[in-house]
Amino acid sequence: MALRRGDEVKTAKRSKETDNILLCSRKGLALRASLSNDMIRAQLGRRTEGVIGMRLQDDDEIIDVVVNKKDSEEDYVLCVLSSGIGKRFRCRDLTEQRRGGKGSIYAKLSRENENVVAVKPCEPDDQFMLITTTGAVVRVEASVVPFYKGRFARGVKLQKLKEDSEVIGVDLINKRIQEDTEDSVELVNPELASEELPFTGVGTESDDSEAVKDGDQT
Repeated sequence: MALRRGDEVKTAKRSKETDNILLCSRKGLALRASLSNDMIRAQLGRRTEGVIGMRLQDDDEIIDVVVNKKDSEEDYVLCVLSSGIGKRFRCRDLTEQRRGGKGSIYAKLSRENENVVAVKPCEPDDQFMLITTTGAVVRVEASVVPFYKGRFARGVKLQKLKEDSEVIGVDLINKRIQEDTEDSVELVNPELASEELPFTGVGTESDDSEAVKDGDQT
């Protein structure tokens, strides 16, 4: 793939023409489009640039790409901010657009230096690892992170950070190694989020939007 000056490859995903794609930016904007809707057209040759997926502001960049089957019931994603706040939402909650748009808000940022760290597809039994700049590691199960219908919901505190710390990485824990990490990294409920280490105390919701329990999802 040919790259322009200042560009870099963020990720590569396997996909089909019947899939939907969600392009997520660091500043909380996302563009959801159908791959069959001229989102990406096949081009011959390794040196082609491709086409514009989402138009970004000068200080913004793509951080994650989510691919899911069109009209799938399992289109939940986990969104985590650098401030330690996280939430789950459905890709379908974002309006489908054509490529080249500016996207719509999927994460409400309230601080000047606050950014989205990761947007990951998730299932209820998935577990994720959060890593901070001070070296703290937290393991969170997706099912305990509240699901919000509203795009402007902030979420809940997954990790209350120290003043000079922020979340810098989020990754899915392979199900085959989850049991191996249970003794070394504590599994945390967001409702019990506190200081970086150890986790004791009570976290609070940072938005008054209604959270939906797994059993109430429609």
